[in-house]
Amino acid sequence: MLIYFCTFFISFIFAYEAELKFKKGKKKAGKFFSLLAISIPCFLASFRAVGVGTDTHSYIKNVFDICLKSNDFVQAQVLVAEVSNVEFLYVLMNYVISRFTSSVGVVYFASQFLIQYFVYRACYDNRFKLHKYSVAYLVFMILFFNKSLNMTRQSIAIAIILFSSKYLFEKKPIKYVVLCLVASLFHQAAIFFMLLYPINYMINNGKMKNWIKVLIFIFALMFVVWYDQIIMLLVTNLGLNARYLLYINTDGGIIKIELLLKIIVLIVSLFYKLYNSKDIRLRTYFYFLVLDLVLYFVGLKASYAYRFSYYFYYFTIFVIPYFIYHFKKRENKVIISIIVITLLMSYSFVYYGYHRLDETVPYRTVFQGD
Repeated sequence: MLIYFCTFFISFIFAYEAELKFKKGKKKAGKFFSLLAISIPCFLASFRAVGVGTDTHSYIKNVFDICLKSNDFVQAQVLVAEVSNVEFLYVLMNYVISRFTSSVGVVYFASQFLIQYFVYRACYDNRFKLHKYSVAYLVFMILFFNKSLNMTRQSIAIAIILFSSKYLFEKKPIKYVVLCLVASLFHQAAIFFMLLYPINYMINNGKMKNWIKVLIFIFALMFVVWYDQIIMLLVTNLGLNARYLLYINTDGGIIKIELLLKIIVLIVSLFYKLYNSKDIRLRTYFYFLVLDLVLYFVGLKASYAYRFSYYFYYFTIFVIPYFIYHFKKRENKVIISIIVITLLMSYSFVYYGYHRLDETVPYRTVFQGD
């Protein structure tokens, strides 16, 4: 895990420097350091060997190899569809790259760049609420960077959803829906998160908002209870990708250490009373984390089904920094920062390093082989 943690902190230093430059009105310098903060983790992703990240052995390398052998994009789509259910934009990205290089490392870099860019922009857009948006970016890398080396397509989609969330609060439904559609062309499940717009509206508007919140929670529970039937209905009647049938035909299971982190973050959020925060974003993020926890239990019905909850889970990166900067005294902020980051690194070490989840440890370079 050492190479990952070193990369995260180098990237964080550049993000923090960018933050300082933006505050001083030095936009060009801020953009330069931002580019470094985004790019450095991408190089770590690009130089990894096949096998660092579970899905590199499945669709990631296979899709690119097919694109290399294809004469045109239509042929690539047809051949990819024969072996793997991969969305349009992901295939297109691979095909375009295959016209310039035969190195799958470029695909790794491009995929990771999309993830890092949209997450960084999402953190930057929340800067007035986070106090230090660079800390949110660091939290993302500690918790989710390794995961993105595995579930690449979904990570791209989640990053786009995170970025588009600003349009929930700016009340720009068209921009939000368009970005959800773009995200769904990388990972089809993202299409359902167009529902976040009306959910956010119901949470934060109207005299009946309390009973509506309860209703949303009930609907989430209903999704957990009737998950199998809902997925079957969506696949057979509404055109959802057939690969999601795999999410109902396998044994259930959830990751206990991940569940523990979700519960801890939610309990601390309750302690800070984020559900009643005057800040509309924090209030909304709290309810997203509630929905995340509820939907996570879908995993008890089918293996990997808990991944649906990740679209809500990643909003954790905006909540955790609030725990730190809630304190007014600088000394307290420093102490809490050290404690929180240390705990998150410990979690990351156990999750990725000890349990080897997502298969990103040990890190191997392409020069070392598979």
